[in-house]
Amino acid sequence: MENEPYERQLRTSITGENSDHVDALIRENRRITVHELSGILNISDGSVKTIIKQDLQYSKVCTRWIPHLLTDEHKNTRLQLAQSLLSRYEQEGDGFLDSVVPTGEMWVHYFTPRSKCSSMQWHHPGSPKSKKAKTTVSAGKVVATIFWDSKGVLNVDFLTDHCTINAEYFSVFLEGPVKTAVRNKRKRAQTSVLFLQNNARLHVAARTMDTVQKLKWNILPHPPYSSDLAPSDYHLFGPLKDHLGGKRFCNSEEVIQDVQEWLHWQPSDFFLSSIRKLPDRWRKCITNQGDYVEKQQFQFRGINQFFCSIYKL
Repeated sequence: MENEPYERQLRTSITGENSDHVDALIRENRRITVHELSGILNISDGSVKTIIKQDLQYSKVCTRWIPHLLTDEHKNTRLQLAQSLLSRYEQEGDGFLDSVVPTGEMWVHYFTPRSKCSSMQWHHPGSPKSKKAKTTVSAGKVVATIFWDSKGVLNVDFLTDHCTINAEYFSVFLEGPVKTAVRNKRKRAQTSVLFLQNNARLHVAARTMDTVQKLKWNILPHPPYSSDLAPSDYHLFGPLKDHLGGKRFCNSEEVIQDVQEWLHWQPSDFFLSSIRKLPDRWRKCITNQGDYVEKQQFQFRGINQFFCSIYKL
């Protein structure tokens, strides 16, 4: 069987002229909506969607979250440090990574809402849509300062919201509990300690630098705005935050106990795998010419963020 030839109505909306017009409007304003395009061109929303998806092959995506909008100077700094650290690793091997002691601070609230991803569950077509009210973190909180290496946690300290974390506190903490933990847990490796920390003011203060020099330890260079190259941010704090999601605590003691138990029950390869990822991240940073490595669930603490919708060709 064959269709007999017949006269078809010519398309009046999905034309080359309209496609060019839609393309120009989208390039001028990446946030323009299908309904706005339909009104400007005086065609249906369905025709606009066909032009966008089939003819122009656009798709609407969300810009990923990043810690900071990197300048060329920032990228060059990240690139040079990544090349230097990777070269050192290739010369010294895994012994270099075993000397790395990441450290960082994280606010732990009495209540942390579950993330959207952690609320996902299996539904069949007839299942009702799940709903939940939007919640915010509680005012009550403590700050956890964690020192760890490839074998596990060296020391963790907690400050309530009535105390201030500064260079004086950090230096006393280094000279006391951290020094003792390094001596007892690392033994012969204590002379080759390489602290990997961000560039927070308390970490780079003169008081802190003097204490580290006094202890004859070293600080591994770390570029600014580089959470993707800090194991505490990309490996430790994210899972810890997921663990705390949805839990409610009545006081600081309950928070401290829960965090300590979570750290205690992590397998040894949890910490080892994080340190072993550093060379791969340095390589990716070099490949990206100093730009961010990949999408991560960063623990943002007062740094710039942005999230917007764009059309992507």
